[in-house]
Amino acid sequence: MANTFTQIHIHAVFAVQNRMSLIQKPWQKQLYKYIITIIQKHGHKVLSIGGIPDHIHILFGFRPTQALYIETQEEHHKKKTFIDEYKKILNDFDIEYDERYIFKPIEE
Repeated sequence: MANTFTQIHIHAVFAVQNRMSLIQKPWQKQLYKYIITIIQKHGHKVLSIGGIPDHIHILFGFRPTQALYIETQEEHHKKKTFIDEYKKILNDFDIEYDERYIFKPIEE
């Protein structure tokens, strides 16, 4: 359709595992730059980013060239667990990680 314009804004919140206050001031800006780079790499635009030691808020413009597979998550995760999918993303982007810190259930 001629002259069609799509604008999607997403407010995402990322929490540190078990809401521990691990995001320290000395490297907080580097973390934000890293997140911004990942979002921009996919053609999206970060409008605002900020947070405190246990979580981060990000407002970004989401280009419609990438799909949001929300309604099919139940079917999707029958084929691949969330942890397996998460590790694949880390590996695809050559992000080093320690198995000890990959999503574990909260101990009661």
